[in-house]
Amino acid sequence: MNMRGPGRKIFDLPVYRSTADKYYSEREHEENKLVQSIGLDPARHKEQILGVSQSLFERWRPWAYNEAVGWIEIRAEPSRIVGSLYFTASRITRTTRAKRVFWQGKLFEFHVFPDETPVDICQNLKRVILENVAATGSLRGRYIDFEALDSLCPHIDWCSLLSHQYRTP
Repeated sequence: MNMRGPGRKIFDLPVYRSTADKYYSEREHEENKLVQSIGLDPARHKEQILGVSQSLFERWRPWAYNEAVGWIEIRAEPSRIVGSLYFTASRITRTTRAKRVFWQGKLFEFHVFPDETPVDICQNLKRVILENVAATGSLRGRYIDFEALDSLCPHIDWCSLLSHQYRTP
């Protein structure tokens, strides 16, 4: 069954369990705790500490993609922008390994008018996303990666994407 509506997919915004800084801080804290519990002296046991570090790296994995717990799909439909939420059904922990992501439904939609500039549309889009994330229980406390939105959004010809009637010759 196709969950997507009409229109074009523009991009996905990843939803992470936490920020990258918090994730790596948690990993460093666990590494320091493990090194202390084993009784390794950083001045004398550099190779052993490197082994502990490698072991934790394999267990924790890099943050990007591995810590994603969902995605917000942004689509351009006639005269509106729609965001759908895809989210994991697994319990979210620091070391969640296997996770399956399921469509959770429409997160938001808002209408765009032909006199709006790309910058206005981007500001409104980000505001609407943040409002809906705050109102959605499963997304509270999660980190939404706005890099794609912030980088691409102002350069998109939204009027052309949203409706043929708004195209200028």
